[in-house]
Formats: sequence, C-alpha cells, structure tokens
Amino acid sequence: MMAVKRGREELRFRFVRGRSGGKDVAWHDLRLFWQGDDGAWRPGTKGISIRSAELRPLLDALTKATSGTRADTPAPSTPPPANANGAPVAPFGRSKGKLLADLDDDDLKWLRGALERSVGDPSKATYREKNQRDLDAVVAELRGRFLE
Repeated sequence: MMAVKRGREELRFRFVRGRSGGKDVAWHDLRLFWQGDDGAWRPGTKGISIRSAELRPLLDALTKATSGTRADTPAPSTPPPANANGAPVAPFGRSKGKLLADLDDDDLKWLRGALERSVGDPSKATYREKNQRDLDAVVAELRGRFLE
C-alpha cells in the first residue's frame, strides 16, 4: 500500500491475507523492512497488525494527533533548514545536512536534546527562534515515528 524510506530501512503499511485455523483472515500490517547486502528487502521483527475494525479509530487518532501543534510549542515563523526539495535536515552534529527522515532514532533523540538545551540557554538567545524551528521539525519527525 505504501512505504516510507528510512535509510536502509522502509516502514511499510500493507494489506495482508492469510489463513488461520482453516479460515480466511485479513489484516493491515505496519512493519519495518530492512535491506540486505544483496539488495533484497526483508521483514523485520518490529511491526504491528491492525484489524480492519481498528483501522478507522486509529486513523482518526493519528489525524487528530498530527492536525496541530502542541499548545506549549509556538508555530514556527519560518521553516527549519531544508534541502533543495524542502525536506527538513539536521542543522548540526555528525548528521549535519542529512534529511531528518533518514536519521536513526538515536541521532534524532540526541538532536532533540541538543536543541532543547540551546533553546533554554540564555547565552544563545540570538539563535533561540531558529533553534525552536529546528526543534519543532525534529519533534514532528519523532512523532511521525511514534517516538514522541
């Protein structure tokens, strides 16, 4: 149905049919796939199955969760650093210039912590607005991965 590229991994959402106990069954599957050295994609152990009856409430909850910003986070006045296609990138650190979507979870969490410290540091007040925009983009990526 859809796949989101994450470096050498893909997050795939798909419809699956099978048999269980002699009955035909179907479900939606959200699973992390990884690419082997041979280039073949393989399903990982990280994933969930979603029954059809659970899909609509889940979609409603996701839509609600992504429809706005947190009340304690001001909306950015200008966009965070982006590549030529407008996708947000890491503003500094070992992943500087890489797409936030391509960073692994640990790098994103490190970047969030560093930006939170910068936003709260009075000696970096000059950069507070820019750092807040960058932080908002990192938090949005973490939320998209259900890590925030």
